[in-house]
Amino acid sequence: MKKTMVVLFLILCILLVSETAFAKGKSEENYKAVMGSSSLGGTWYSCACKIGAVAEQYEGLNITVQATGGGAENIRLMAQNEAQLGLAEPSIASYAYNATSIFQGDPHKDIRFITDLYPNALCAMVMKSGDIKTFEDLKTPAGGKKKGFCFGSPGSGDELVWIEALSGFGITKDMLDWRPLSHSERVTAFKDRQLECLGYATAQPSGSIMEASAQTPIRLLAIGGKDREKILKDYPWYDPYTIKAGMYNGVDEPVETISIGGYVIVNQDVPEEFVYKILKAMYSKEGLAQVQGVSAGTKAVSLETALGGNKDGKILPFHPGAIKFYKEVGMIK
Repeated sequence: MKKTMVVLFLILCILLVSETAFAKGKSEENYKAVMGSSSLGGTWYSCACKIGAVAEQYEGLNITVQATGGGAENIRLMAQNEAQLGLAEPSIASYAYNATSIFQGDPHKDIRFITDLYPNALCAMVMKSGDIKTFEDLKTPAGGKKKGFCFGSPGSGDELVWIEALSGFGITKDMLDWRPLSHSERVTAFKDRQLECLGYATAQPSGSIMEASAQTPIRLLAIGGKDREKILKDYPWYDPYTIKAGMYNGVDEPVETISIGGYVIVNQDVPEEFVYKILKAMYSKEGLAQVQGVSAGTKAVSLETALGGNKDGKILPFHPGAIKFYKEVGMIK
């Protein structure tokens, strides 16, 4: 009996030690995470890959980047624990956390803010030789054919962004030939004149817009004046933005529009130290230089703008690892 008790005691000790070691490994050195990004052709995907690379290079973290349909899909993947981190528009993050709009009745209270990346300008491009000069021209005249408009993937953050932006002009989905197409499909359709307008929300300058406009001059439809003021009032996650002249073939003057940030978000149960080390690597002198070097758009990534419009957790709560980092660098108290 005494021998049995001793054996049981030893087994219990071994189990406790093993469990402690496992928990430590999971929370620190051995933790692995998947980060949802965007389609393979998107700047978000390239930027996420670089963030994962610098986190591994400077802090030894293990992050696998997954190509996805964007913000909304990333949040759903995170809810299923198929991803632990992801990129999302502030609007999508807000809707998910508060269970509104496309997440009506489907709260995602576990998502947390890590950092904001760079402004994504809204660009609606049409053929310069065509008869569409303003957003009003996208509206279908009585008995006329609907204009073909493509925004990207169905159910994506890009789709929601354009639904919100077009609402400022009194345009709804049913007024257009609303087409969800892949990156390559929509560029081809535009070049073949099967689409009148392509909508992007992307860093500037955009390789996709350069590709679509390489052979034919384009026009970017302006979002300015009272129309822009209405959108900014209705949707606080947008900011004024101006696209520089000469950036694209046919765009010879500055174009007023709006922009939206891109948040890196994380599930709240991801270890604090893991998130802290992501930010530490990303905003180190060497790491930041690599992230800024991904594209012309990512040059705007900086520690000074890392909180974006989420100061004081206005849109989304901070992850404890982010709180630790931003306190350390003096950005929050």
